[in-house]
Amino acid sequence: MGGDHLWEAIGTVGEVVGAIAVVVTLIYLSIQTRLSRIAAEETSEHAAQQGLNAQQEMYSEWRRTVLSNPEIADVLVKARSEEALTEKEQILFSAYFEELFFTAVTSYRSVLHHTTGYTTQGDVTHMLAMMESHPRSFDEWRRVAHIVAEIGPEFVEAVDKALAAR
Repeated sequence: MGGDHLWEAIGTVGEVVGAIAVVVTLIYLSIQTRLSRIAAEETSEHAAQQGLNAQQEMYSEWRRTVLSNPEIADVLVKARSEEALTEKEQILFSAYFEELFFTAVTSYRSVLHHTTGYTTQGDVTHMLAMMESHPRSFDEWRRVAHIVAEIGPEFVEAVDKALAAR
């Protein structure tokens, strides 16, 4: 009979050890799950910030074109005053605004794919403000909108809607 009690005691100890092991495992898993969630949130925030930085860099590069090339600045001043542009100046003017349109649609699409914390309306508003400061750019938009639509039809729709509301 003494042997039976010994096995019962050993069985009880085994159950307690097993229960403790289950509790420790559950605590460990909950800590790991929490740490994984925090790491995922930080990675997501970092990716959003990287996307925003990339967007800002795209627009900065577009502005640096004027800062680094006085000839383009002269063309923009001439176009703004509605003077006639030479063929070469018209090409520079067109290329400058095409670059804006493609920068804006790229930025807009990255927002649609949730890679930044930026809003799509920001791209439309920024582009329209630049266009309004250079009225000839509206003709450029009409000339290349169908090409831009191949990249981002939603962007073209948003810009055209904003233009119609002006």
